[in-house]
Order: sequence, then C-alpha cells, then structure tokens
Amino acid sequence: MFTAVVFLYTMSSKEEFDEKLIDCVRSFPVIYDLSKKSYKDKIAKDNAWKRIATDLERDGKFSV
Repeated sequence: MFTAVVFLYTMSSKEEFDEKLIDCVRSFPVIYDLSKKSYKDKIAKDNAWKRIATDLERDGKFSV
C-alpha cells in the first residue's frame, strides 16, 4: 500500500509540473507560433526557454 501512495503522489506532482510547464510555454508564442516573425529568431527562443526554466525553478514545488 505504501508504494501505491508514493506512486499517486508522484503522478500528482508530475501533472502539476506538466500544467505549469504548459502555462509557461503558452506565455511565449515565439516557441510554437509559426506565424510570428520572431519564430525564426534563435536568440528570442533561447531567452524564452531560459525564462521558462527560471519560472519553473522559482516555484518551490518544481525543479528542472
């Protein structure tokens, strides 16, 4: 029974992380929106991913 409880907790944490990651990525269309001029800008994409990593690290529940 202990293993099942740990598994459920892990799934919950993963789901929370996934939702937080999706929300963060949505904030940066440069990563996914082909219609944006900046989509081809590698520096802008790199900066977006750095910001996402920072945002995820800032939340105490998540680490990347």
